[in-house]
Amino acid sequence: MLPAQSSEQESQKFLRAALIGLILVVPNLAWLIQTELVRGVYPTWLTLFPNVIFILFILTVLSQLLKRFLPQFALSGREMSIIYVILSVSTAIFARDSMRILFHYIGAGHWYATPENDWAALFWKYLPDWLTVSDPNTLERFYTGGESLYLAEYLRVWAKPLLVWGAVAFAAALAMACISSIMHRQSSEYEHLSYPVIQLPLYMTGSGEGLLRNRLMWVGFVVAGGIDLLNGMHFFYPIVPHLDIRIDLRQFFPEKPWSAMGFTPLCFYPFAVGFSYMMPVNLSLSCWLFYILLKVQLVLRAALGVGLTGYGRNAGHQTFGAWLCLGLVWMWVARRHLMHVLLVAIGKSPADDANEAISYRGAVVILIIAISALIIFSVKAGMVVWVATSFILVYFLLALSVARLRAQLGPPTHDIDQIGPEELLIAFVGTRRVGTQSLSLFPIFSWLGSWNYRGHPIGPQIEGLKVAEEASVSAKKMLAVMMCSVGLTVLVGPWIYMQCAYDVGIDLSRSSHVGLRLYRRWASRLLNLPGADLVAVGEIGIGFGVTLLLSVMQRLFLFWPLHPLGYAISGGSYIMHFLWFPIFLGWLCKMVVIKFGGVRLYRRLSFLFLGLLLGQFVIGSAWTLLGVITKDEFYGFFP
Repeated sequence: MLPAQSSEQESQKFLRAALIGLILVVPNLAWLIQTELVRGVYPTWLTLFPNVIFILFILTVLSQLLKRFLPQFALSGREMSIIYVILSVSTAIFARDSMRILFHYIGAGHWYATPENDWAALFWKYLPDWLTVSDPNTLERFYTGGESLYLAEYLRVWAKPLLVWGAVAFAAALAMACISSIMHRQSSEYEHLSYPVIQLPLYMTGSGEGLLRNRLMWVGFVVAGGIDLLNGMHFFYPIVPHLDIRIDLRQFFPEKPWSAMGFTPLCFYPFAVGFSYMMPVNLSLSCWLFYILLKVQLVLRAALGVGLTGYGRNAGHQTFGAWLCLGLVWMWVARRHLMHVLLVAIGKSPADDANEAISYRGAVVILIIAISALIIFSVKAGMVVWVATSFILVYFLLALSVARLRAQLGPPTHDIDQIGPEELLIAFVGTRRVGTQSLSLFPIFSWLGSWNYRGHPIGPQIEGLKVAEEASVSAKKMLAVMMCSVGLTVLVGPWIYMQCAYDVGIDLSRSSHVGLRLYRRWASRLLNLPGADLVAVGEIGIGFGVTLLLSVMQRLFLFWPLHPLGYAISGGSYIMHFLWFPIFLGWLCKMVVIKFGGVRLYRRLSFLFLGLLLGQFVIGSAWTLLGVITKDEFYGFFP
């Protein structure tokens, strides 16, 4: 009877945690939208979401207080783990570069059309009315603000596209959940990947009291939080001194070819130093070193007259090739496991997946159904079958690469600026063969993987399964609450966003340029319809080849210091401009500590660097929350 009672208590605690987490989804989304859309601070550009860490920190402190006075109401580490995963998945689904960026596109093709650009004749006929919004009055209030969303005429126009795109987002998240479940054993048991992104949440949920009582953690917290507190006070009261944490190095190199290095800021973000300290040494080394090598490449190619842009376009194509290679290499490394999964799924091998989030047969079947549904949807929208199939399959291959990046490297960020699956198709076959109809649809599909990959949903999903393993939570239950979080987010998130947009106005927000810039880019391609882009093909090949070479060298030589994942996130990344120097500082600190103090000192000082990460996230998030509450401008700690 006692074990049954214990199991019943655990079930009650699980339901309590799930309920609290799902309730917190709504205010978290409202805070997130206000922060990113209105205030121009982007927590979802990072892999570890500061808003979620702030909520987790508050819950940890409250739980420690409740343990002393009302212990029956205190949350356990398992419960906080569940809440963390729910909020992380929800934040990723509605991150700035995930589903939410879609709402800048579904009306932009009509709103920004003028007699001069003649977009009406160019592509209006290819935009399905059930996926876009074209009503002038509805769009006027959406882009200019000062109106309430909750009028019948607006609700009627928005209802269908929001529901349809919500279903698409849920199907994509379901497919990624299946991929995460299939690859979980490979990453956790066979390769023993370290999952650096979740180290701080695990400390907070596994030994929150020990973390809060650690003096070194509070030293780091005070240092990082103090910088943000001082700079935040300076924002409101300029008489208060502040610490300038950013210097652009290009001002010291005005002459050619040195000026080709472009935007090269030297920044100090304590949270990134903490991130770097928790990363494996060869990975942190590769991140900052490959960033510097990119700058060297820019200067050399400028001197030789072979152009290359710093991020996006050519450098972005190199990174795109690197990511393609990462996904394929991981499939090759996991080939025995994947073959075993396939054999179990078709009944040719005994099942050993009782502890997995989904049975292998269920995961394979659901994955096939979800991908097929997305392809059918794309064809129904107007894409040619081979274009839709290629687009969706490349998207999930890139998602697999993100999962690998998160599980092994755990970088502070990962992105490719405005380069997605459609760029591969255009580079190899040209816009003419892709076709005008498919090209016209790419803007409204770009949220799936053509804008950026920051805040990608597959990261928190595969990390959520690892959190479940570390916290001794049933993987099946954890996956269930993750999908509940996804479902709630795609239902509630768009309406919270629309309410904010109708109040503020997209054209008056910090993201006013997004839709116009994207459609201008595609309108130019529709007008020109060039053939295959051999330069882009070459750059993709360079990125693929370098990554493959680094992967082979890493496996052949144990002493090889450079990691292919570092190359994959440094070349075409916009955010790495801001983080390369803090990553260097974290790497340097770790090297010095290990060399002169050994592993024992490294583990002891890890609390200091966790404090740097926690302090900046908590104080920086507190400033954003204060700004949302007061409806005033506030200090943004990143970027």
